[in-house]
Amino acid sequence: MSTTRLSELAGTSTSIGQVSVATGKKLKIDADSAIDFSKLDSALQLPTGTTAQRPGSPSAGFWRFNTSSNEFEVYNGSGWDDIPEAAASGGGGGGADYTDGTGTSSVNYALSPREAYAAGTTSGNEVFLKVGNNVLPYEYDPSDRFGTGHNGWAKFDMTHAGQYYQIHEIETFGTPYQIMPAFSNSSTYQNHLSDDSIKQGIFRIGRNYQHPGGNSLGFIRYRMPKMTRARYYKVDISNEGADGPDYGTNWNNSSAFNGVNGRSGWQSNGQGYWFIIWSGRTSGQGGSKGNDWLILDNGNNSGDNYTSSIGAFPQGQASGNPWAMWGTTDAYREMVYYRNWYIWFH
Repeated sequence: MSTTRLSELAGTSTSIGQVSVATGKKLKIDADSAIDFSKLDSALQLPTGTTAQRPGSPSAGFWRFNTSSNEFEVYNGSGWDDIPEAAASGGGGGGADYTDGTGTSSVNYALSPREAYAAGTTSGNEVFLKVGNNVLPYEYDPSDRFGTGHNGWAKFDMTHAGQYYQIHEIETFGTPYQIMPAFSNSSTYQNHLSDDSIKQGIFRIGRNYQHPGGNSLGFIRYRMPKMTRARYYKVDISNEGADGPDYGTNWNNSSAFNGVNGRSGWQSNGQGYWFIIWSGRTSGQGGSKGNDWLILDNGNNSGDNYTSSIGAFPQGQASGNPWAMWGTTDAYREMVYYRNWYIWFH
């Protein structure tokens, strides 16, 4: 193979000075060479594309901007990791008022525990994370807690939910309105946010009430910090009501994603008392059940001491703050009282 040496390579005037490499070909830079971008006066354009457009056979170190998740991402040799927003100048716009993203204080907060670890917080048991417009402290474990190769985990539990209930974004929803969930185990309360049990992080899904029937949906949800993956623990529940809760997975049909996210009941005689983490992205924004839901309790687990597998968002860290959601599509004279639960997230 011959070698051509030039003092300068430039495009023709008809190509406005551009030099192009044909599709399927590579411009190779030898190890002892360098690329000098110092004369650029605008920006360096990185490869961009959706999650589906990722290269089919990437090599470790491949770097691109993912337009599905609005994150920079790098291939680590076995999977794609998104680059923390602290390293990407704030990413979605929430990072202008924090300094280093280490999560070591309410000023130096991080957006996720993974980001805090990547920024150098490799020890300690507390991390400050931003949730919406608020910054809250969380229990922190900088280790590879579950042996999956992911360092930096934080814990969200009933104690934290109760302690910061006035700051957390909390939403309750019920249709028909008679099955509105509540922070109480009393069947007489509807959307009861002032009960003392909200300060303990305990709540009721469903209601022991004979409502008119038809399509139904009820849920409670908490806004959470950003994350890439999570594990859920349902420690102590109580199954109550005249008919007893109907556990099962039939709720999770083709209407479930838009039904839950859009606050709309979608089936009669539904079943299941489920727990999901939703990225916050709707189908209208390109979201889907497979990419934007972590189904950590499929609705068919009726007892105490349930532990989920580790669920991970395929697109990496979502651009917005996700929601932790407990709910049911069946609440006719039945309810589940959640007495103890917690979530570890990365």
